[in-house]
Amino acid sequence: MEKVIGIYFNIFYSWLPLRLACAAGRQVLFYIRHFIAFNFIILYSLIGVHYTFGQYSKIDSLSERLRMALHDTVRINTLNALFTEYIYSEPQKALEYAQQALKLSQEFNWKKGIGNSFRALGHYYYIHNDFNKTLDYWIKTLRVRIELHDRKGIAATLSNIGTVYYNQSDYHKALDYYFKALSINEELGDKSGMAITVGNIGLVFMDQGDYPKALDFYFKALSIKEELGDKSGIAITLGNIGLIFSDQGDYPKALDFYFKAMKINEEIGDKRTTGKNFGNIGLVYDEQGDYPKALDYYFKALSINEELRDKRGMATALGNIGNVYLQQGENHPHPSQKEGFYAKALDYYFKALIIKDELGDKREIAITISNIGSLYTATGRYKEAEEYLLRAMSIDKEIGALDGERHREEALSELYEKTNRFLLALEHYKKYSAVKDRLFNESKSKDIGKLEAKYEYDKKQAVAEAEHKKEIELAGEREKRQRIFIYLIAAVAVAVAVIAIIIFRSLRITNRQKKIIEEQKRLVECKQEEILASIRYARRIQNAMLPTEKYLERIFKKTMYTDGI
Repeated sequence: MEKVIGIYFNIFYSWLPLRLACAAGRQVLFYIRHFIAFNFIILYSLIGVHYTFGQYSKIDSLSERLRMALHDTVRINTLNALFTEYIYSEPQKALEYAQQALKLSQEFNWKKGIGNSFRALGHYYYIHNDFNKTLDYWIKTLRVRIELHDRKGIAATLSNIGTVYYNQSDYHKALDYYFKALSINEELGDKSGMAITVGNIGLVFMDQGDYPKALDFYFKALSIKEELGDKSGIAITLGNIGLIFSDQGDYPKALDFYFKAMKINEEIGDKRTTGKNFGNIGLVYDEQGDYPKALDYYFKALSINEELRDKRGMATALGNIGNVYLQQGENHPHPSQKEGFYAKALDYYFKALIIKDELGDKREIAITISNIGSLYTATGRYKEAEEYLLRAMSIDKEIGALDGERHREEALSELYEKTNRFLLALEHYKKYSAVKDRLFNESKSKDIGKLEAKYEYDKKQAVAEAEHKKEIELAGEREKRQRIFIYLIAAVAVAVAVIAIIIFRSLRITNRQKKIIEEQKRLVECKQEEILASIRYARRIQNAMLPTEKYLERIFKKTMYTDGI
């Protein structure tokens, strides 16, 4: 029996990432997560059947803009934005908007609009699991991005194409496209793009069973996302790290990572990823044999996925619920009770298989077929068990799912042992052991421990370096303030000195002028005194030479008397 875990996946979508979460039975299933960006406006919408008031307002606003838009580029961008708003609630309406945007863009030969419309159409077919059409549109998108020399858009599209190949289990091509995208992101210094691509590379290595490499890339992605403060990305990466520890049986550590991710998801209101956390926590309790708790979390996951109308999530939860009932049937002592649990398990398995057949996901189909085979082994229906297990093995080999082969070899070994075909049982057990050793061995376990320790050490070093940098900056600020204070004091002193010099010079000039004035005054006074003295001297001479009036009067009188005789 193989259980299904939830893996969280990131996918680029033009300038900003469209996040995808995924789930798999120690493989991977994809889910559209919750935001998308267009070139003229960033739209953030929660996935689900219920729109908030803000979302209705956004759609109303965009619809009104569409009615009023006169400029062709505004109309095209608005159509693509409406595609984003409707893609999960009314995908057919979303498709119509994208087709209108493409037609209008082609009429006016607006390359950017054509590229955005191709991207939207690829997104539509991606969530409908038509990967051939998805590739067709996203390769067209890539050509437009190249023609426009839009390197960030090129990186985003390369990563999206890698995601399609990953979903098809073509790991070689997936890694090729991811590393090309990563190279461009590194050249551009786009840390957000780097974090997403690095995380997706880790997902490929995890699916291939190379856990040390997967953890190495996960921890790198986590460091970048923590630096960026990307809560959603941090939660995704924490969940994926938890999966590796869960797969290796380190359940306390797995739960620690899951609950950390859950706390962040609840803070940001991400129901879809919360549903995957419920499923993964249920898986841990399932592995520990705590079936009531496991069922509780699995049904919580099913409820959220039904609310979001997420068929992949529903199929995953239904399969996991079937697993619990199968184990309860195997462990229950009473035959009548066993039959009841087996019947419930088979019912849930076939419900899951119907949805998976509809989705066309071979990896998940193999998981459920294998689980049905294990149930038939447990109930003694050995012929049907062998048929289902071999069919699952064939699919695993076809898609190159090594971890799936491990589970199938183990299940076949158990089947052949029960049917007394011991040589076949030994043969398949050896194959199981060989695959298991390839996937995980002691050296890899040590590598995982080292990687985790390295991440913790790097994280502490980063904190210490940040604190040291802050101290240096504070010291620099203090030194800068001291320099400014010294410069201020010096400036004041210089200003005082200049003012003092000006005043001193002014006083000297004033004193000099005063002395000149006083000297001139003295000279004037001397001249004046000389003039007055001259006047007085002249007057004395005059007085000495001329007779007085009385003398003249006396003489005048005598003259008068003489003339009268």
